[in-house]
Amino acid sequence: MDGVTWVCKLAHTSTGSILLPVLPSPSNSYWSIRSVSGDSVDIIFIRSSTQPLTPEDSLGLPLGWFTDVEGATPGSGTVHTLWSSIGTKNSAEGLYTWNTPVQVEGQSIAEVTVYTRGVPSSTPTGGTYRFDATPGIEVLPTSSWTTVSTWHASIPAGSTPLYVSKAVVSAYGNNGEAPITGWTVPVISMRDGEGYILVVESSNGNVFKTDETQTTILSAILFKNGTDITSLINSSRFKWTRQSRVDNATPNDATWNSTHLTGYKTISLSSSEVLHSATFFCEVEEE
Repeated sequence: MDGVTWVCKLAHTSTGSILLPVLPSPSNSYWSIRSVSGDSVDIIFIRSSTQPLTPEDSLGLPLGWFTDVEGATPGSGTVHTLWSSIGTKNSAEGLYTWNTPVQVEGQSIAEVTVYTRGVPSSTPTGGTYRFDATPGIEVLPTSSWTTVSTWHASIPAGSTPLYVSKAVVSAYGNNGEAPITGWTVPVISMRDGEGYILVVESSNGNVFKTDETQTTILSAILFKNGTDITSLINSSRFKWTRQSRVDNATPNDATWNSTHLTGYKTISLSSSEVLHSATFFCEVEEE
């Protein structure tokens, strides 16, 4: 598992009375995406009357964008054209690089994912999707392979590295069948059959209120196949970073990050370190 990095994103803490999403137990915790080898792929959405600018490289979700179609669709008011952008993250860079937004046509829209335990030597092509079927993928895509394998609509059993690829598909109406195009380059999602989850737990809630001096302890907890292995991991492999919405806090993000590069499984956080809002990230790096 050379070069594996587990990344956890903590939803932002705000100096205003902004309620953050309530996620699954344990209380006051934020669950990470499934462990990855360091490479990741994601598709994000936004509604706009004109083509939006390409999102800047980012650690997580760019401002104004959404992780799913439902989030990008307002409950009332004018519903503008839906656009999507595909992002990839290289383990050496640690940032998502986003593609030029493309217009998503059609009334029914879905983000689809396929999986394989083989080693694809090309990006998937083809496939069809039905919006009235479960699972929706009716015909799976194909690739060329360095080993004999195939794509699956769900995670196949096995212990060899798991590759994933994603695409956005659309059709008019809710019962249509549509071809799947624009598959992303396959990336490794899991290695050796091991599933890792990194959790960041806050000791004092998830909101800092305006004009109140508050503190909290952020604790990083690493699970392997459901077992807490935090105590087995050297603290030097834990890295914390802060991404402020407005980088005018004292110290600024660069200075704050430089003092949290290594050695902390837990950090003490005060409201003075958050101006308006900020997002905190924790990474656990392979030895």
